[in-house]
Amino acid sequence: MIRADAPKKVLWMDSEIEFLRAHAGFLEARGFTVEKSSTLAGALDLLKNCPYDLALLDEQTLGKEGASTVGRIRAACGEHVPLVLVTKNDE
Repeated sequence: MIRADAPKKVLWMDSEIEFLRAHAGFLEARGFTVEKSSTLAGALDLLKNCPYDLALLDEQTLGKEGASTVGRIRAACGEHVPLVLVTKNDE
């Protein structure tokens, strides 16, 4: 659950994060702090060191082992952080 009493922190992991600047700016303009990672390893490091209110995860960056990768992410951040899988797959 997102805390109402503190700035809301979002982790956004996408291998093409530089193309999502406008999206991150949209969230930042509304009071969110957005930290970005272009790799799973970077996202896992960030999740271990900082409490987030939400994690946006690119489905393609997670790779073929998506389900086990989500387990690794849960181990890094705990059960309290909502995980949202996003994709821009045209299929």
